Amino acid sequence: MILNLTARESTVTPEDGEEIYDLIQLHRLLNESKWQFFRLFLGGKRRRCLAIVTDHSVPQRYFFVKLLCLLARSRERAIVDWQGRSMPVDWGSFIAKDIPEFIGDAVLSVWVLWRSLLRVAWYLRAKPTRPTIDGTNKKFYYFRTGVFYGLKAGGSVGHITGVAKNVIACGYDLTAFAIEKLTFLMEAGVPVRGIPAGRAFRNFLVIRMFDFHLRFAAALKKIAKREGPPAMAYQRLSLNDVSGVEFTRKFKIPFILEYNGSEVWSSRNWGETKLALTGVSLKMEEVNFRHAHLIVVVSDPLLDELVGRGVDAGKILVNPNGVDVQIYSPERFTREELLETRRELGLAEDAVVAGFIGTFSPWHGVEVLAQAIPLVHRRVPELRFLQIGDGPLLHGVKRTLRDAGAEQTSVFTGLVPQMHGPRLLACCDFFLSPHVPNPDGSRFFGSPTKLFEYMALGKGIVASDLEQIGQVLEHEKTALMVTPGDVDELADAIVRLANDKDLRDELGRNARAEALEKYTWEKHVQRILERLEERVGTR
Repeated sequence: MILNLTARESTVTPEDGEEIYDLIQLHRLLNESKWQFFRLFLGGKRRRCLAIVTDHSVPQRYFFVKLLCLLARSRERAIVDWQGRSMPVDWGSFIAKDIPEFIGDAVLSVWVLWRSLLRVAWYLRAKPTRPTIDGTNKKFYYFRTGVFYGLKAGGSVGHITGVAKNVIACGYDLTAFAIEKLTFLMEAGVPVRGIPAGRAFRNFLVIRMFDFHLRFAAALKKIAKREGPPAMAYQRLSLNDVSGVEFTRKFKIPFILEYNGSEVWSSRNWGETKLALTGVSLKMEEVNFRHAHLIVVVSDPLLDELVGRGVDAGKILVNPNGVDVQIYSPERFTREELLETRRELGLAEDAVVAGFIGTFSPWHGVEVLAQAIPLVHRRVPELRFLQIGDGPLLHGVKRTLRDAGAEQTSVFTGLVPQMHGPRLLACCDFFLSPHVPNPDGSRFFGSPTKLFEYMALGKGIVASDLEQIGQVLEHEKTALMVTPGDVDELADAIVRLANDKDLRDELGRNARAEALEKYTWEKHVQRILERLEERVGTR
């Protein structure tokens, strides 16, 4: 038995007849019937039970993983990470080490939760500060406070990098702070300082968040007291976090909050597990909204959500995502470089290739795309699809194509470093953005970074006519727009672009011109700084 507890495909080759269960399958089974879930492990004897995790070198939530492995009637039990490192699981070490740690964390979690609740209650009553920008101070702090490690690719990476680099381009001395030194930022020339979380509460995710954010704020205050505070601070809002509020109130400086949607909502609608203490999480969001001097959102639905939650519309800036038009440029790679990339991928030099990049998550519409590909294949059998990325739905996408006899149509790269994405996309002939509506009927609030990257590369696009996507792109001018979730319409549009190079070229030229005019990260950051100065002024 293999338990794939990551968002990627299994890195372990199954033996003949061996079952593989991914996160989605395990959570679904647990939610449907806890008895059936445990019967899965208590059932017949197996040779081995392997749990696949991300990385042994960072703190992990292993208590429950080990318990499941021990419940399985297997001769070999181990936890294996992506690098192939194996950690044996046995009852002796579990009783001697893991159970005492679990009990200790459970006891101490009461103290951490109590401290966090007191902070929230106080900040909900406290009046917001009214700072101004110190025009002589060029220090700028950027906070990325998520408690997860190993972020390397995806829309958030592009967003974080784009904002940080262009704050520096505007003359500020920016330093980013995170739970680890973010490699993608350092590669982009952005100074990064890591504030580690340690190993406490690794079996209690929500408490771990509370504890880390208490530590994060304390560490920041020590650094600023020793080195001098920044002129302002910018935070990408994370779940269960008020550290940005605490820090900026301490030094009476402006606080810019980036809000990309409620993680409580995301866990309820896109996650397979239910978050604990969601009431506290929502109150922490309210604390951030109350004390931020400028809230940056990427779409109108997020503006409407915040106004509906009582936030003053005057301090909200709707600022769509953007793109680095030098990195995502049709002129960046030579023809020979792109042909070599195709050869490495096993794509014919003269093939027409449709490209998709993403984390294979529910909102990306990859399941709809997987249903459309066999329809396209019957009409344009020579068309190939380059699907870049990894995620929870990738296994299902491959299964759909295999069942339809269309698996030969697609090349899957898996997760690639952010810096490799532009070259892979550039060797495609047109791009796909088949996003789908939110499952609960609420408005789609995303501003997909892939959309602007596609536009900047100057090639045709097939995209869902969904909220901001339909506002940024214009049907027949910069893209072919389709009804979200409509498999037949998506297939028709793909076939049309595959067969019409002139249309692909025309749409691509128009899309790049639009990206250059409106959607660069430089303009994105300038809008933020200008709006903040309007809000608080400069002294």
